[in-house]
Amino acid sequence: MADKKISQLTGATTPLAGTEVLPIVQGGSTVKVSVDNLTAGKAVSAASLSTTGNIVSNTLLRVTNAGQIEQNDGNGGLYFLNSSPTATTTNMRFLTTNASGVAQTNLQLTGGTTRINLFNGSVRLGIAGTGVDFNANTPAAGMTSQLLNWYEEGDWTPTIAFGGASAAQTYAIQNGYYTRIGNLVTVTGRAAFTAKGSSTGDASITGLPFTVANNAAANSAASLRFSAITFAGQAQASAQLNTTNILFSEVSEAGAVTALTHADFTDSSDVVFTMVYRAA
Repeated sequence: MADKKISQLTGATTPLAGTEVLPIVQGGSTVKVSVDNLTAGKAVSAASLSTTGNIVSNTLLRVTNAGQIEQNDGNGGLYFLNSSPTATTTNMRFLTTNASGVAQTNLQLTGGTTRINLFNGSVRLGIAGTGVDFNANTPAAGMTSQLLNWYEEGDWTPTIAFGGASAAQTYAIQNGYYTRIGNLVTVTGRAAFTAKGSSTGDASITGLPFTVANNAAANSAASLRFSAITFAGQAQASAQLNTTNILFSEVSEAGAVTALTHADFTDSSDVVFTMVYRAA
């Protein structure tokens, strides 16, 4: 066969089968090599990769922060690694658009033993009102929500008020903690006077970290320990609906309920309390 320029050769049928041969120079001699063996065991790199079909791998596909794709032994899967993450590093992100064309980030994992493991970090919800949805569970008949959308903990400052005011008061102790899980808030606190001040009227604790729900079903009672406070029968305290207050009262042996007032407190009154209530 006469020699021909490459441009004169008949085009190969594609896609290639892998058994086609090419001439190469190896050790000073011209030898042949199959297309399959041409790149066997060699790293392949590319600035970008585009495909119109599916990428199928029987072993692990690994993408490193250097932009490399590595094939490792494993049980299959997609593995993203960034060895030097920063606050703005995104290792994996799936974007779609909603009906209005706004980009939405979605990640859906399915399988009998799906797990998400965080070795150094937290799950952060970027939109208020979202959370962990438990709607796969069978609810009770009165269910109104299966979405856990709030967790918070912190400090708050309880103030003993008389008639809603706290003029000229001073405290030896005035501190509290709270934890909110969903719409349930647990508060603990202690308020101990060195001077009860000049305000008068019904006694209450003000400054709850969240407003009490405005619903009769949200009534909550507090657990109390009193010192240097006078009362007849039994002292009690309960959340005031649609406010950030806990009201003090006393119950007589006959069952009459009367509000505690400034007259029942002294300059050394000390109140310790715990209460769980429903936030608005």
